[in-house]
Amino acid sequence: MTKELSAKDIKNLSAAELFMPAPEACHLLVACRRDDYAASRIARAVEDVDAHILNLNLLSPRRADDEADTPADCILVGLRVGRRDASAVVRSLARYGYEVVDFDGPAVTGYDDDTARTRAEALLRYLEM
Repeated sequence: MTKELSAKDIKNLSAAELFMPAPEACHLLVACRRDDYAASRIARAVEDVDAHILNLNLLSPRRADDEADTPADCILVGLRVGRRDASAVVRSLARYGYEVVDFDGPAVTGYDDDTARTRAEALLRYLEM
């Protein structure tokens, strides 16, 4: 049996109750122009890499500590995505034209030199067979 929440009950909920912690999630901060913002388009970019949006929040674009060269028509979108590694989501958002300002997770640098060398050697051994 579920209990229906009234408006008064919703106002009394804390952020921790509304946004339950998810250990398999990463957080991203995306910047875009107001005209380019579409939650459905951001969701499509995230879902293209088999991830799910757990939370999407619009943040105030101007703060006292912002730099002067920040465009006035720019908005910030805070995302919590159901994936531990944010690198694929960052690349997908970039393909859709969104700028990822900040994210928690491993850097989007790709593979290190040792991994690339090992894979190239394995490919060459395979081709020699």
